Amino acid sequence: AHPQAITQMSSGRLIAGFVRGIGAEYHAMGINPAYSQERFAEAHEGLIRAWTEPGPFAFDGKFYKYKYVNIWPRPLQKPHPPVWLPSMGSLETIQWAAERRYPFCSVFTPVDNIKRMFSQYREHCDRLGYTPHPEQLGFAAGPYVREGHVSHVVYDHTAALTLVQRIFGIEDRLGERNRASASLVDLLDLAR
Repeated sequence: AHPQAITQMSSGRLIAGFVRGIGAEYHAMGINPAYSQERFAEAHEGLIRAWTEPGPFAFDGKFYKYKYVNIWPRPLQKPHPPVWLPSMGSLETIQWAAERRYPFCSVFTPVDNIKRMFSQYREHCDRLGYTPHPEQLGFAAGPYVREGHVSHVVYDHTAALTLVQRIFGIEDRLGERNRASASLVDLLDLAR
């Protein structure tokens, strides 16, 4: 369904996730990934304008050019739906999220990397003069329950990482260093 339709059908409960993507996705489209951050920022600007400015208007960016931008139906959330930035951990994306006070969400990442990314986000927020709320930090977990006890819910990114590796044909170059797991309670404490 279209995002504008979802915001209407959900009575304004849409949360938008803006994903920059990885090099393999850009190469598949014949696009130089060196420009991914610039393209991402421009696409973000266009979408935020579409959500917040009455149309029609022209969008004439370096990468994206639209003669008429005029979305309908308009989002119910004002000024626009909340935006989250999921990432596998690029410092540029972490800083970009902090600069806009967007929640940062770690995906397909070992626990030690989640800790590092959350720390980088908090440090950048501190440099910007604010303390992020715990709800501004999230992670996509692939939890499973060990046999017999709900108390043994753990985060193990191995299955999700294997899926991503198969989809994109990426080798597991990290080996055993990539096999860390942690209790879900420990992970939830990371956001505090």
